[in-house]
Amino acid sequence: MKKRLLSILLILVILSSLPGNVLATSQTAEQIALIYIPFESDDQLRIFFSTQLPVYEWLEGGLLTGAEQAELQVLQEAGLPFLILDPDMRSGAYYLAKTRSSLPEPNYETYGRVLLRTNNVILLKPDPTLVDSLIQTGVELSLITLTPKPVIPDQGAREFPTQVSPNPIIQGMIDQVTQEKVYQYDRQLAGELPVWVDGDWYTITSRYTFSGTPIQKTTQYIGQHMTDGLSLDKVDYQIWNNTTNPNVIGEITGLVNPQDIYIIGAHIDDVQGTPGADDNASGSVATLLAADILSQYQWGCTLRYAFWTGEEQGLTGSYAYAFRAHNTGENILGYLNLDMIAWNTIGSDPYINLIYTNRIPATQTLAQLYADVIDAYNINLLPRLGTGISASDHTAFLQYGFPAILAIEDDLGDDINPYYHKLQDTPANTDPTYFTNFVKASIATFAHMSDCIVPDGIGYLDGHITDVDGGMPIEGAVISASYDQAHNYLTKTDSNGDYTRSLYPETYTVTAYTCKQYQSTIADVQIVAGSVTTLDFTLQQCQKTFFPIMSK
Repeated sequence: MKKRLLSILLILVILSSLPGNVLATSQTAEQIALIYIPFESDDQLRIFFSTQLPVYEWLEGGLLTGAEQAELQVLQEAGLPFLILDPDMRSGAYYLAKTRSSLPEPNYETYGRVLLRTNNVILLKPDPTLVDSLIQTGVELSLITLTPKPVIPDQGAREFPTQVSPNPIIQGMIDQVTQEKVYQYDRQLAGELPVWVDGDWYTITSRYTFSGTPIQKTTQYIGQHMTDGLSLDKVDYQIWNNTTNPNVIGEITGLVNPQDIYIIGAHIDDVQGTPGADDNASGSVATLLAADILSQYQWGCTLRYAFWTGEEQGLTGSYAYAFRAHNTGENILGYLNLDMIAWNTIGSDPYINLIYTNRIPATQTLAQLYADVIDAYNINLLPRLGTGISASDHTAFLQYGFPAILAIEDDLGDDINPYYHKLQDTPANTDPTYFTNFVKASIATFAHMSDCIVPDGIGYLDGHITDVDGGMPIEGAVISASYDQAHNYLTKTDSNGDYTRSLYPETYTVTAYTCKQYQSTIADVQIVAGSVTTLDFTLQQCQKTFFPIMSK
């Protein structure tokens, strides 16, 4: 890294010494240059943030930004190393490209301009007519979306459990995963068995994002299965490109904290001309089975089951979703991404990779949670944690600051699927035991990471709060119900002084506030499933309502 920084600084010194200053003359007032800024310390990041330039893409060890002429001067004065990758971003698109270790690297220059090479990735500005041809070579692409990303990850994200104890309810979920069901779904998505959609049987001939009727039937099948078959609370067809290839997201709305959202998902699309049994019918099978099984239970938080399109074209579907979620302020606390979970050489060690990013520490905790789940439930998989894989849908969430990890077969090792992006990517060319165990581990991890199953139903707390002087109802008083140091649930009174709150069955300490100095506490309040506990309070009214800090 230090050698690379010195090289970039040397380039900048040379450029700045040329006649007319290339840095200054390479742009007009209308031009914005694409800039790469490497960093190796938090101080450098803080200096960059002070420039108020946008972050277009987070990379391992650097970032991409855009700058006009005057802003280049700001970067120089800040003493930050940077490299101008493209002096004018007004035309074309940019992709991060990576070749799997089992495949020969194509001559990227025949597909467009190579703007940057790092240890992990190549930044390419391709000829748009050649993008599909590049994908066919086995290259993994991630589109650079030129919209500002959060400079600091969500500080309100919960911490995932650091210890896993076997839960008999979750063991029951695992026991429902059978090899027969796994392969029924996989064969249906790979076109070997028909699916029931739009009132008739249909054989899926392709899941290519731009295949028209085949991808439309695929997404309709997924959505109708979750709506009609499982009666989920909500199914969203997010149209990011056109009505034939939407993202499909099913939801179980939380009974206690519906604003807390956890997602398990996979890309449903495949490469044109391939059955895609591993890439990525396999991840979609696990997501579909998660919806089948977890919908049998009650949950305090909101669970979503996502099926993305456009992944093979650069994560375009998941980027559209993460962008929308960020802009609408959704409280996505964790995303588990499943991409290629069926290949393992028969009889070889069952390694899996759990991919996180150092930029968001909670992702490493989540990856470790997945590994701990495997150990706690004695699932025959060998997890290896690592970083460096960006060409899958977890990246879209990471770019917008949402904690997300990728669970994938041994992509960092030497057991790479030889049928990747080929016609032979069929259900027969997978490992049934490995695939089934991977599905079990993923569903168990999703249940543990959300940590909000309601085993015995929920109870309710309600009441009325009035002013001690005169008995008038108090609007906006805060009621806090807490047990242990990690669980605190809040609500407020309405204009009539009334409040209600759904709660897990537990013994709570309940405190009502108006101002900080005006509060009343009742200990040992028992909440019973299916019952309503009523607590009324009289408090001193004040002009400013005190809001305690909410914790989960």
